[in-house]
Parts: sequence; structure tokens; C-alpha cells
Amino acid sequence: MKKVKIFGNAFVITSNLSAADIELCKKHNPDALTLKDKDGKTYFSVSYNEGNPFIAKFANGGSGITFDGKTRNAEAKATFTGKIPAGTTNVAQYVATEIAGVASRLEEIEELVKAAAEKITADNKKLLDKIEVEDGDDKSNIQPDVGASENAGGENANEGE
Repeated sequence: MKKVKIFGNAFVITSNLSAADIELCKKHNPDALTLKDKDGKTYFSVSYNEGNPFIAKFANGGSGITFDGKTRNAEAKATFTGKIPAGTTNVAQYVATEIAGVASRLEEIEELVKAAAEKITADNKKLLDKIEVEDGDDKSNIQPDVGASENAGGENANEGE
């Protein structure tokens, strides 16, 4: 987890993960987005769904977070926007209590998801190198599915600005 900021009656969690890396893993290796115990039961998960923030609390005591936005820079880090009830007197304590089950596990999973996204990107590039187009077209307009580290500064880097 990169940081948490409070603005009035809202708080924003910014992940060390890009929205693109989460989406890439969601498509190609969804298991990379979960932490499981020795019995194979999920105790933490991460996802991305534009405009639909969610912190889940599982029956087994686990939790999960669905990021709903991204930073407005080339990194496009995943963000979660939560609401603070009106009249809350200690907003920092409220936010800490709300995200306690997510904070430590988020840091744990971020490294794993980043590594999985990098592997998917490398595997996709290797695959693309093996594809030959025989009808005279070249591969210059074909792009492999890549995560944020490969897409920084790409065509969607300034999206939403």
C-alpha cells in the first residue's frame, strides 16, 4: 500500500499496483490475486472494478479489496475511495479501523501480483515473437497484453486527464 489520504468525508487508498497489472492478472492468472491458507481457502483477495469500490470481510476472517479508480499519471496506480460518515470526530481512527484487515495483507500481495504481471507480460512477448503472419502483413500493429510497467507512457497513459 503506497498511502492513504483523507479529504473531507472521503479517504483514498493508493496501491503500489497499477490498475493495468491487476486487470492483466485478472485475465490471465486470477489466482495471483488471492492469498490462500494451507487448506486452500482464500484469506485475502484484490481486484479492480472501475467505479465500484468494495472492502469485503469474509466469513473465515479474511478480507479483500476492490479498487475502483487509478491515479491520473503515467503509473495509473490503483485507488480505492471510501466514505467517512458525517459527524465522525476522529476520522484517522475511523479509517484505520475500516482498513485494518486490508492494510497488512495488501502489502503482502502487491509484490506477488507485480511479479505475476511481469511474468505474464514476458510470456506474452515470447508468444508474439513466435507468431508469423503469412499474408504480407507484419506484426508491427500487434501488441502483447502487458501490464503497467510495459505500458507506462503508452496510448492510455493520460486517460482521464
